[in-house]
Amino acid sequence: MSPDQVERCAAFLYGARSQDRILERIPAALKPQSLSDAYAVQDRLFTMLGDCTGGWFLGCTNPDIQRQLGMTHPYAARLRKSAVHPSPVHLEVAPALPMVLEVEFAFKLGEDLPARGKPYSMDEVVDAVISVHPAIEVVISYLSDWTRQPFFDLVADNGTDGALVYGEGTTAWQKLDLDFIDATLVVDGARVQSGSGQNIEGGPLTMLVWLANHVSRKGVGLKAGQICNTGSCTSIHYVEKNCTATATFTHLGEVSVNLSPSPANEEQG
Repeated sequence: MSPDQVERCAAFLYGARSQDRILERIPAALKPQSLSDAYAVQDRLFTMLGDCTGGWFLGCTNPDIQRQLGMTHPYAARLRKSAVHPSPVHLEVAPALPMVLEVEFAFKLGEDLPARGKPYSMDEVVDAVISVHPAIEVVISYLSDWTRQPFFDLVADNGTDGALVYGEGTTAWQKLDLDFIDATLVVDGARVQSGSGQNIEGGPLTMLVWLANHVSRKGVGLKAGQICNTGSCTSIHYVEKNCTATATFTHLGEVSVNLSPSPANEEQG
């Protein structure tokens, strides 16, 4: 993609976000043709959003979700600082937008992992993590039927970001085997999903190392205080706009979010 195409694609995606409207597709003339194109659009879109980086998240780390999207590797995107919330929290969401919940491990960094030429090792990344938290990612896509959209388009649209809600967690996380921590998702009193760290390809820590090296290669690096989640340990779960969801993790505790439609958008509809 030319710089002009990157700019126009990012502006097209930004327009949908600013108006809370769904896009059927990215126009052919603006579509990213490679993963590097998609990340270039993603970077420009995030700048347009005018928010700070609260952390980073991974998508497509769960083999079931990889099969749904027709992919074999993860992708990464920034978390907007304004979209990262401690549990419990009430969030208002645009009624027109489809919404999915994912149950994830979230890692809070106590030290920087700056950009460098040498890849980070597992030990270095582990030493930088101050705490691990149960989390629910509220996935909101501005692309219609997003699981059937071209993969590069999803990456360009900041990875179908929405919000991240995290529970209290623990600083004694190194005593735990995250791969064997079980998690369940309950929505309005009904258990709807279950899984474990084993459902994340290579395990949560392996994916965190992948993320640290991805962000390092971008010349950015991870920073102390940021929260990073490593993909869903359950299948995706579509929800209505009025609901309360709680995810419970063995040894990590729980995280809860209440969702309701935005009144302003209800009036517009």
